[in-house]
Amino acid sequence: MTDPQKSAEERASYDWAGRAITRHRSEIRAAYGFRESSEDDQALLAEWLRTMREGAHVKRSLANLAVTALDRLETLVRIASSAFSAGPTPSTAS
Repeated sequence: MTDPQKSAEERASYDWAGRAITRHRSEIRAAYGFRESSEDDQALLAEWLRTMREGAHVKRSLANLAVTALDRLETLVRIASSAFSAGPTPSTAS
């Protein structure tokens, strides 16, 4: 297992494009039970990302709707409060 305390110089000197990294990636995949991604995996990921993006859009739309409704409610409460504070008007006095 690689020492996590290796210096930056040691990591920088590693051949990240050579045969060693290819072998190391293969060893890591085997050790953790992973495999290289396929075109099907990429298509599934793309579909999942589209779904997440659409879901986020819906949530944003609902959040905007809730904020708009809350703003409207606050406005109505302010109007009612002002009307109450002003006292009865001739049209509301009986």
